[in-house]
Amino acid sequence: MGKPRYFRFDVEKVLAELCQDLNIPRKMIRLSTYTSSKLRLRNRLGSCGINVNHQGELTSYEVRIRVKGSSIEDQIEALAHELVHVQQYYRGDFTIKIKLHKVGNKERISYSEYWQGKNIRDWVCNSWKQYKALPWEVEAFAREDLLASKFSHIWN
Repeated sequence: MGKPRYFRFDVEKVLAELCQDLNIPRKMIRLSTYTSSKLRLRNRLGSCGINVNHQGELTSYEVRIRVKGSSIEDQIEALAHELVHVQQYYRGDFTIKIKLHKVGNKERISYSEYWQGKNIRDWVCNSWKQYKALPWEVEAFAREDLLASKFSHIWN
């Protein structure tokens, strides 16, 4: 995969090292950037999700990093944070139940996400404080600085 647009550092090297540190397969990561504050991603520096094929099988993990208005340090910390979420999927803390169904003559995929067996919709999240208290976010926020710190020479 080529270097995604707008990164001002060797993102592939950083991504490969973080994947190695987290023991997750680099080949399963699709990295992309976004520049606007889209409604769903407003005030966030990154997002993580999964991609599935038409049979509902996992094909890759999708990591998106906001590049507009964010520093190199912020981008690397966001990348580390989102890769902790990939690790959570990879080790089975995050799981997805996928349903295939037909609507007319088209196949549709719907899914539910679970954290350690509990549907994530069961957690209340109406504020930044509640968001940071979600168990999967607690871990990601706790680990992002340490994971990113090995690259501090890039932004210093």
